[in-house]
Amino acid sequence: MRHYRRGPGQDAASSSGIDYVQSVYGYDDGHIYILTGPKFNALALPSGLQTYSVCRLFTSDGTQFAETTTAVSLNSLPADGSHKVGPMPSAKSVTTGAYYVELSLVVRQDSGHNITADRAVYWLSANGGDVLDWDASNFYTTPVSKFADFSTLSKHVCNLSQLQWTVSRTEQSNDSQLVVEVLAPSMVESTCVFFGLHFDAELPSRSEHKGRYGSEILFHDNIITLFPGQSTRLLADLIIADTPTAFANSTVTVCVSAFTEASSTCKSTEL
Repeated sequence: MRHYRRGPGQDAASSSGIDYVQSVYGYDDGHIYILTGPKFNALALPSGLQTYSVCRLFTSDGTQFAETTTAVSLNSLPADGSHKVGPMPSAKSVTTGAYYVELSLVVRQDSGHNITADRAVYWLSANGGDVLDWDASNFYTTPVSKFADFSTLSKHVCNLSQLQWTVSRTEQSNDSQLVVEVLAPSMVESTCVFFGLHFDAELPSRSEHKGRYGSEILFHDNIITLFPGQSTRLLADLIIADTPTAFANSTVTVCVSAFTEASSTCKSTEL
């Protein structure tokens, strides 16, 4: 579970560092890996758990062009280690610009329903990325002789107004948790890359906090990449004075913003 969401740069580092298990891309060899955290306990998992590492490749406009699925035995993985799953699918069809790599760790239940235990999105350059000029190095820097080409990313910018999302309260005794479901409809013209969620919550039901806005929001995750037709379900807790504060009879404003845009799109909901 991911907690204490802060600035976008800090978000990615902190959330990745505390996950029990995650799927990552190896920049050095182009392979997919499963990493387990120090608290990962394979013995606590159900016996014979069906888990799959799924890798999908998308063009810069969000069109999928490759996919591989590999069975992974989480029950045999040690804590605080790594497991090589295999190579990434070929991206030779992309000759210029950038493409996306979506890695998912999917758990298949007996009911047939799939749960995404972890998901990560990378963007890679078709020209192989930066090339360092080691021969021109000095004691403080190494110049770059060729830069990665991410030019196509700027041509496909997410239109935030096309996103659809709903806000609701979870069925908990303290009513301090919100559920935000975000959908990128199939007609969305491009990938919504790393857009963030922002919350303001006015609490008229608590006289001591009347008119005050929640400054401590514990996001379970709030940095997301969605491709056309994808959706996600996010959770957020409101904390004031180190105490979970009820959202009941409150007005909550949820805003979405993308790293490629300076503006935000907001929606207010009465709970």
